[in-house]
Amino acid sequence: MCVVNLSAAGSGAGLEAEMAGVEDRGELRERAAEWARQLVAEHFPEGADRPRTLAEMEEALAEVKRELGEQLQRLWIEQQEGEAENRTDCTACAGVAARTARYCGNRERLVVTRHGELRFSRRYYHCARCRTGFAPLDQHLGLDGHGTTAQLRAWLADLGSDGAFATATRRLETFTAVRLSESTAARVTVEVGRRLREEELREAEQILAGEAVPRRTPWQPQRLYVSLDGTMTPLRDPWKRDGSRGRLHCRYGECKTAVCYETRPNRQGTPVVARRQYTATLEPVETFEKLVAGLAYHCGSDRAQELVVLADGLGYNWRIAEEYFPEALQILDFYHALDHLHRLARLCWEGSPPSAGKDAPLTAAAWVALQKEALLRDGVAEVETAIAALPASTAEARECREETQGYFARNAERMRYRTFLEAGYQIGSGVMEAGCKTVAHQRLDQSGMHWRPETADAVVALRANQLSHQPRPLRPYCVAWR
Repeated sequence: MCVVNLSAAGSGAGLEAEMAGVEDRGELRERAAEWARQLVAEHFPEGADRPRTLAEMEEALAEVKRELGEQLQRLWIEQQEGEAENRTDCTACAGVAARTARYCGNRERLVVTRHGELRFSRRYYHCARCRTGFAPLDQHLGLDGHGTTAQLRAWLADLGSDGAFATATRRLETFTAVRLSESTAARVTVEVGRRLREEELREAEQILAGEAVPRRTPWQPQRLYVSLDGTMTPLRDPWKRDGSRGRLHCRYGECKTAVCYETRPNRQGTPVVARRQYTATLEPVETFEKLVAGLAYHCGSDRAQELVVLADGLGYNWRIAEEYFPEALQILDFYHALDHLHRLARLCWEGSPPSAGKDAPLTAAAWVALQKEALLRDGVAEVETAIAALPASTAEARECREETQGYFARNAERMRYRTFLEAGYQIGSGVMEAGCKTVAHQRLDQSGMHWRPETADAVVALRANQLSHQPRPLRPYCVAWR
């Protein structure tokens, strides 16, 4: 692990003594050049000990960069401390009273940076008026109450959205030699995701209120798809490892997911996804619909020549489409419709199987294949007739037949699949199904995982952002933490 200690000796003879009294940037550059020469001489010596292979050279150069970065960082920190004062202004009381904070001595601070642990001593003051303590140098350096820098938090959040928190810390150490705990990775990832979600919702509410919001993408789509779906995620009720809040009780909750995407033809002329943006949440549908509206706006839904909503038959999907995208073409996922037919056929054939007349008994698969052909020639009415004519010998089969009849009647206009295909529209929500797997399942549903809803929501917000074609940069969500 990399450790920088302001009281420790530097690498190379005499470096510690040389750092005293550096006051201007010109001298800093001179010292940096001298340190670099010394480090190069130390790690690239003449003779038999010099690096001979590319791997040895790579390792030596990395060590030079690390040690030089530590020295420059240490010297720069020392230069930032102002002149010693017995009293100074308290930032919390600014504009109310002056010089209310008294010097209380020096205190050590530990901050983990991208170069490793940085320890330094700075003057500490206490304000008798508001009874708070502070170090002016912390404020000057832009440090907050947490022990990591903004860049390190952004890296941790990115890694934490991609895999288990233990894996995130291991990968961070592999690539940077910085070692942090699994709990730190969890706290940082969740906090960044929470802040990201807050901004998404704030922007969505501004958009819905008609306020001007800068777009997050430069898209000007010809045909923009908005696809909606949900997937189940393992959650847990409030619980503590020590058992003080009772036994662990796990359950499943719906992670609602949306994707906006454009397609382009490949070399064979088949439409493929050109770019996509995600959002996902475990919050109620009232929150989800705001996120969908915000996502679509950032993807240029109001500038698209064509807007298509492609989803399954869940009621709130089409309510969102009608309320937020009234001009959009609505398409019901073709394979979701087939799922309904397969379930009905299975239940009906479990009882007394219908016959195909004089020739041979009709199988469930053959019956579904006939309905599939009818759907692909815009024969929704034929399918509705076939459903009504299907014998159902059990109560469960009769209930399923009634539900399926209602499903096809409600969505008939969304099932004109031949018309849609001839116009070049997609009729399957494969992009959305893949999104549910990559955004939610691959991160939230790994072996042994169970989540607090608010933690899962923060992580999935972050993961949806990171998997998007144009993710929001994480650095703005990593500063000014309390």
